[in-house]
Amino acid sequence: MKKLIAILLMGATSAMADTTQLGAEGCSTYCFAPVPNSAGWNFGYLDYAFQYRRLVISVNGVVYDSGLFNIQPVVTLEGPSTYLYTINTTIYSPEGKAMEVANLQFREESFCSYKCHVVTTLLGGALSK
Repeated sequence: MKKLIAILLMGATSAMADTTQLGAEGCSTYCFAPVPNSAGWNFGYLDYAFQYRRLVISVNGVVYDSGLFNIQPVVTLEGPSTYLYTINTTIYSPEGKAMEVANLQFREESFCSYKCHVVTTLLGGALSK
């Protein structure tokens, strides 16, 4: 019985190593690097192109891509020029490896005076591969 429990715990631990929680990170573009995360994954970048509804994540040398116009975020208006984007989807590497994206959230704030600029903040989310 003890061996069975140990095997089950080892399986649960390896499954947890394939999931990470993302931390908050501010950015003046839509591309984030480095990305704070609980599993210590090495992110090349995390990029969400709002206008193309495309999510691309480079992690541990593997690029996962949603393709153009494949992301359907839930968009919430938080203020006159502030939007919250929430993404739940699956994206794939060219080799067919899947990455589950759960509750990935971005806040986009527009500031205009003489000319406009946008500040985007990654609020968090979970990734599983």
